[in-house]
Amino acid sequence: DRARMRLVIVGTGLFAIAASVSATMPNYWLYAVTLMATGFAVVTTLTTANGYVQTTTDPALRGRVLALYMAILMGGTPVGAPIVGWVAAQYGARAAILVGAAAAAVAFLIGGIWMLASGRLHRSESRRFALEIDLTRPMDVVVPEQFSDEVAATTPITLPRDPASRRS
Repeated sequence: DRARMRLVIVGTGLFAIAASVSATMPNYWLYAVTLMATGFAVVTTLTTANGYVQTTTDPALRGRVLALYMAILMGGTPVGAPIVGWVAAQYGARAAILVGAAAAAVAFLIGGIWMLASGRLHRSESRRFALEIDLTRPMDVVVPEQFSDEVAATTPITLPRDPASRRS
């Protein structure tokens, strides 16, 4: 019913596993079959993360937070794409896919450590070897009483004059 951070973390782990498996496929058709799981993991992670950001952000700040979210999401491409391209050129496409899987595994580990440190992941009281993940509680970033349009308004930045207009 709601986007939860735990699903983002689980989706990231699923992507790491699916991408690792797809990198080991011996032929095109088996690789194509594994891409369904990879695509499912990517879509689950991205839509849940987007929904989580939108539903847990204060309405007054939602546009700014989504702009920052998209800048980080899309801004990583100029950094990661040349690295993955170089790995693919030097070691092949399988190695490039494994680099993406390794990056997802690192993100999954960071999310898992965060869940452990925050106390959301713990041993089940009713089942012996089971783990439970508590609900992620939304954080209050800005107290509504402290927010005002005057505080949020941006001041215009003056642009340097055109050199041609300075001569006149």
